[in-house]
Amino acid sequence: VNVQNRVNGVLSQLPAEATKTGVTTVAFPIFGFLLVEGAQKTHNKKRYLDWLGIGVLVSEIPFDLALFGTLHDEQHQSVYATLMLALMAIFSIQEAEKMEQKWKRWLCTILLTAFFSAVAYFLKTDYGETGVLYIILLYLLRNTYVEVRFGVALTVLAAGIGAYEAGAFLAAPLLLFYDGTRGRCNTEWGKLLFYVFYPAHLILLYVISRGMLPALTEILSR
Repeated sequence: VNVQNRVNGVLSQLPAEATKTGVTTVAFPIFGFLLVEGAQKTHNKKRYLDWLGIGVLVSEIPFDLALFGTLHDEQHQSVYATLMLALMAIFSIQEAEKMEQKWKRWLCTILLTAFFSAVAYFLKTDYGETGVLYIILLYLLRNTYVEVRFGVALTVLAAGIGAYEAGAFLAAPLLLFYDGTRGRCNTEWGKLLFYVFYPAHLILLYVISRGMLPALTEILSR
């Protein structure tokens, strides 16, 4: 029983940390960047939001199962919620940019940034308010030098999430290779694959973790 308790205790701590290290550390900056590119190039904003909304609904249970071992955890929301809030912020800022007076545009931009960042904070989305701010900064700095754009945004992300997010800078070389052209998977099935991958890999991780527990318990009990 004591061995079982120790194993459960160790495994219960692994998933939450895993979301902030390794591959996901590099993945989120890239997801945020591609979201900004999509927000600027999409021909149907409503459809874009609808797809992310579906992602939020479909991913929440797999997210809670994989990371916290429960069907519903009110204290944590998946990264899809962060991405959707950031996209809503960008679309709102785009409307504000249509204002004639510069001071009004900037005031609205600041207020919208603060609002959507606050929503992410109170909803406790993955990467939280810092994730939303990172994506908004990528959008606002879109016309600056690429080194300045990524440098500022990634620094804010690393500083806001914690020291372990310094690995986010590893995404910079990958982002610099982007030339603005569409990828080869630009089909409806290709897009669907990318949306499905996130919840699918969470379910897989949950299944693996549940299968590993009995084996690990047996090894430690010897």
